[in-house]
Amino acid sequence: MRLKSTKGILAKFDLDTEGGLSGTINTTYTAYSAVDQREIYAGKDDGVNKIKYLNKNLPDWSIKELTVENLDDAEKPLKETITLSIENAAQINDERIYLKPTLQSGWEKNPFVSEKRAYPVEMPYPINDLYSLILTIPEGYSVEELPKNTRL
Repeated sequence: MRLKSTKGILAKFDLDTEGGLSGTINTTYTAYSAVDQREIYAGKDDGVNKIKYLNKNLPDWSIKELTVENLDDAEKPLKETITLSIENAAQINDERIYLKPTLQSGWEKNPFVSEKRAYPVEMPYPINDLYSLILTIPEGYSVEELPKNTRL
């Protein structure tokens, strides 16, 4: 039986008229994705390593609080709650606000850099990433266009 590695993200943000976001990101990791996150924490209950990791990789984020559940129990999903704010997360142009709905860019670089593939690509386990965003927009604005659901 192959384990299904999941990462479920629920982001709840308020957007202000200056383009800033403030809110929380609740993430649940299971199986291999939980192992990867536990390695980032490296056994630190206070989350110092994770905050350093986030600050290095996401310098625009201002992290107010980080809480973690089940860090030392590998049988349970790892749960994170990050309270944060992001200045200039959206572009404001006259009467419109432009916002990229995913706060992280995903893959930083293509993992398949070789021009010629000598061996087959092996995916040792299925990856299931779910991302949901609940966004409160400023008064006086309405949603003109929503991103489409994507399945890869």
